[in-house]
Amino acid sequence: MNKIQIIKGILLAMIIAFLAANVIQPSDSNLKMSTVQDVALKKVDMKNLTKQNNQDIKRFLGLQPGDYKEIVYYKHNDTMQSPEVLIVKFTNHSQQKAFVETMKKHRDERKGVFDGYAPKEAQLLSDSITTVHANYAIFIVHKDAKTINKQFLSNF
Repeated sequence: MNKIQIIKGILLAMIIAFLAANVIQPSDSNLKMSTVQDVALKKVDMKNLTKQNNQDIKRFLGLQPGDYKEIVYYKHNDTMQSPEVLIVKFTNHSQQKAFVETMKKHRDERKGVFDGYAPKEAQLLSDSITTVHANYAIFIVHKDAKTINKQFLSNF
């Protein structure tokens, strides 16, 4: 086999791998939001985080809860603290990119607020995690963000 055929084979394999990674999506989950939420938040201290209503979701995050199949948002009781956890169930996959962009913008704006006077809170925001899996996504600003994310993904 000559070098050109080897290069063509490698390029073809790379194209197939790229397409598979960008086209093939995990199948949607039929799990209830309450199940996903319970598993994601088990073994995590949530005592200072309060579940927010739809009006608060609009106010704090700029998201329209009615645009999603389901949405759950927990925010720290003290406005001087940054922890928050948001879980959404998408109506359709086209919402994923906008959600990720909105959470990045939200994180950056909040980080800018905390940068000058609360470095620990700013660091929590820097370490935040946004994960999308099929028809669910989670945004986490919490000292146990990695644990929450791992537990969230264990649902699927």
